[in-house]
Amino acid sequence: MKKTVFVTLFIVIIFILFGESVYVKNYQKDLKDKPDGKKIATVFKGTKMQKIYETDKWVKVALEGWIPKDALSKTKIADKIEKIPLSFKILETFPIENKSQVKVKITNITSKTITNAKVICRGLDVTGNVISEREAYVVFPNKEPLKPQASTEANFILNADYSSVNSFAFRIGKVVFQE
Repeated sequence: MKKTVFVTLFIVIIFILFGESVYVKNYQKDLKDKPDGKKIATVFKGTKMQKIYETDKWVKVALEGWIPKDALSKTKIADKIEKIPLSFKILETFPIENKSQVKVKITNITSKTITNAKVICRGLDVTGNVISEREAYVVFPNKEPLKPQASTEANFILNADYSSVNSFAFRIGKVVFQE
């Protein structure tokens, strides 16, 4: 038993030290416990990982998870996004009939112009559970882009009674930068 553990550990160390480096090429990608398995982490564009094993569509990486093969590159990604592209500031919250409304200021905090962006607004109860969510464009395709450091405002109406919403959370969905 000890010999098997030692040999397995030795093989993993060899892969980590001498394995091929791969880089995530998508903005973000889920790391899986096995191919088509459950999500165990999120990795972001430019993340360097050591390849341990490869199948037709999946690569096992040294982070002890699986990621789709088409999400990786064998060369370093030059256009690494260095920070989250949008910041959020809640301006106002209020009830509207039997729903909750939140008005939010959204700022482009990158040095690039954003031409298209979707955001998910979530209403959370006191335990942090999501009780309602709404996805919406905050920068519309084929409309006025959001220049670097510029802001826009958005209103989200959630199907949750205002008295049951303890807090709001925002998640960035799709973001497209001007070429």
